[in-house]
Amino acid sequence: MMLEDLTMRQILRFSPDSVRPERAAVLALQGMSGDIEPDPRLDAYMDKALDLLGRLCEPSAVYQMVSMPEFDGVFRGSGLNEVRTPLAGIYPHAQAMALFAITLGGPVSRRIAELFEADDFVLGYVLDAAASAAADRCAEAVQEAFGGALVAAGRVPSSRRTLRYSPGYCGWHISAQRGLFDLLKPEVIGVTLGKSLLMEPLKSVSGVLVCGEPGIHEFKNAFPFCGRCSHRTCRGRR
Repeated sequence: MMLEDLTMRQILRFSPDSVRPERAAVLALQGMSGDIEPDPRLDAYMDKALDLLGRLCEPSAVYQMVSMPEFDGVFRGSGLNEVRTPLAGIYPHAQAMALFAITLGGPVSRRIAELFEADDFVLGYVLDAAASAAADRCAEAVQEAFGGALVAAGRVPSSRRTLRYSPGYCGWHISAQRGLFDLLKPEVIGVTLGKSLLMEPLKSVSGVLVCGEPGIHEFKNAFPFCGRCSHRTCRGRR
């Protein structure tokens, strides 16, 4: 990828195998530790869910570089962010940023809904968790692709770190989705934004990719909203 290409939107397609989640990641999303031996019946459902995921998911992504002033507007959204947020102290130090969106496509989300409608709750629940884990892997792949493109183009040294941040998390209000969608236009990969600010297909992720020195991503998870967080995974990815 040439340096001038970095100012353009990039559309990426991934194979289902490349975003296939580890079984431990799927179990973790169901509240099960990797140290616990799962029930053999659950293991059978896991096999079915991963097979369905492999046949139904259509992973794709789009990212587009943004300037600091452009992202200032996206970040502010409707002015509903928490007073203090990690991202507010991170992105001003970025060397490069890009808005992004990924999706697993419509078929897998529709299949999950069909399973619940048919009262096949266990398979529906496991497939839902597997798809969420796959969406996270897809977002991680875009994160790596953007960071790698910056290094390959000579824009940043290989010591720089790229991490993703999404509206709706860590004090960044979900209303930022409107500005993000206005600039990125992820409809090109089939992702749309509803009135409730939920994305369709449901197994989609959007946000900003922030590249800079590794230290800019460091923060203490002691913000007021951290106590309400059920994930607590922000520190583990650094």
